[in-house]
Amino acid sequence: ALDRLVDNSAFFNWAVNHSRAQGLQTTGLSTEAGLRLGPVLLHTSAASNGDEAGRFTRLMTQLSWDRPAALQRWTAGDLVAIAPELGQGALLGGVSVASRFEMEPSLLRYPLGVLQGRALAAGEVDVYVDGQRVRTERVRPGAFEIQDLVTQQGARSVRLVVRDDFGRTQTFEQSLYTSDQLLRPGLHEYQYALGALRQRYGLEGSSYGPLAYTAFHRVGLNHGLTAGLRAEGRPGLANAGAQLTARLGEAAGVVSAAIGASRSAA
Repeated sequence: ALDRLVDNSAFFNWAVNHSRAQGLQTTGLSTEAGLRLGPVLLHTSAASNGDEAGRFTRLMTQLSWDRPAALQRWTAGDLVAIAPELGQGALLGGVSVASRFEMEPSLLRYPLGVLQGRALAAGEVDVYVDGQRVRTERVRPGAFEIQDLVTQQGARSVRLVVRDDFGRTQTFEQSLYTSDQLLRPGLHEYQYALGALRQRYGLEGSSYGPLAYTAFHRVGLNHGLTAGLRAEGRPGLANAGAQLTARLGEAAGVVSAAIGASRSAA
């Protein structure tokens, strides 16, 4: 089950790279290691920073807890705070909670096609997308709806051919547009993070600065509208805004708009 991860494992990866340019030679070593106990993963990475002393520097160290049933991950340690439109993002040492859709490979995060037609009597409808039949369904007399039609993203030409039990045929021509910029109705995408800003990343392994936070949250309101809010701040700087993505009809595409405001100390 998605909410029960029982696999335990460990790994260690390493890589050596050597380069030579303008008579100078550099050799670097990168490593990463991890230990998984069920839904909990401890991961760390390090690399030589390429200077003459060949110093080894810690990169990212984090402890994460996956909740596949909720498509959610909690993280403590070094983490990347994502920045939506007009945001800055940050590399922090702290804690975060975020949605992780990749935990369910079969999940389709964007709205699928919805088609409508009308049958004079009970029968079957064949669905053609760009000339290829992709589905056949049994329909009742009257108006019907074909939901969750999986197609390639972008504009598609769709034809519904309805054949009722008396042999009569009706054809409905429609256009369809799908995009992964939209979220399925009721689906939430988010990240909330709080921690100290990483400084001199790749040069020093334990250099942290002032406290900072980032947050964003998007939700699919319906098949053609997704809305979101965001905020981030650190000493002397605050930034917040909103974002909206809408589908323009069934063939024109999607449009996104974002607005933001920031305040910084002199």
